[in-house]
Amino acid sequence: MKKMKFYQIVIPDNYVSMRYHEESVKSFEPVSDIVEIVPWEAITPDHPDFEEHESRYNWQHSLTHDSGRRSKDFEKPHSPTERAGNCSHWELTRLRSITDEKFFITEHDCYFKSQYEEQFRWALQFLEERDLEYMNLGLYMGCYYKSRNFAKVSYELLHKYQFPINCGPYLTSERLLKTYMTGSDYNESFMQSEKYKNSDITFVTGYACNERLTMGKDNEDVKEYMGKCANRYQRETTHPWWQVPTTQMMSRSFGSKSVTQHHQAYDEEMIQQPWKRQGPFHFID
Repeated sequence: MKKMKFYQIVIPDNYVSMRYHEESVKSFEPVSDIVEIVPWEAITPDHPDFEEHESRYNWQHSLTHDSGRRSKDFEKPHSPTERAGNCSHWELTRLRSITDEKFFITEHDCYFKSQYEEQFRWALQFLEERDLEYMNLGLYMGCYYKSRNFAKVSYELLHKYQFPINCGPYLTSERLLKTYMTGSDYNESFMQSEKYKNSDITFVTGYACNERLTMGKDNEDVKEYMGKCANRYQRETTHPWWQVPTTQMMSRSFGSKSVTQHHQAYDEEMIQQPWKRQGPFHFID
């Protein structure tokens, strides 16, 4: 199996971002024979083209459960760093839509769990063999892959059709995948293709609060699996529930700067101590 590029969103002049990036590269050393981490400069509010990038999209107030009640208290939906973070993901999605080169998109704090090396190698081999449309191997949008066609439809929905962005990249991508699998006019050719008809699996994603992987084919599977936690949802499946092989690292010593985005609608405690948010984080100190 040849090496797969993992484009990693980094902020070169930000100490926290670069510290995470260095730790991320170290964590992936056990699989460096099949993974190449490639730094990709993030779009930030200070980026010279930030205003042009954010003007492409339809920003709406957040509907996520933990910030939806407060999101309309702010003049603009999402803080500048939240919008910039979205823009970084959507720009890499655009780049994927114009190239046949397969690559993963990762964030600077993506941490590889070496104890799940076997699952990780299996996942990349499975992706290659099945030519999947989508694979998410991380916590939220920390480590994921899109096919060229899914990336193309995603970007067209976001830019051309002004698909509303009313949450972060993770839930927006979940909604994009659900829409992609409906067989609407802009994606009818894929849904009618022999590739789709002959496939029993088209995506792999996190399940059970992003701690296990599961698989599916169509829109109904997407709706059933994504965003579900084991403590409130359970379903028998013929597919293995592999452990999610990467997570998000965090440093408590950085305090509120442990994350490089300001989530403006979060409670103050979550802003000052972001490690209290939901997620099986890996702490580097």
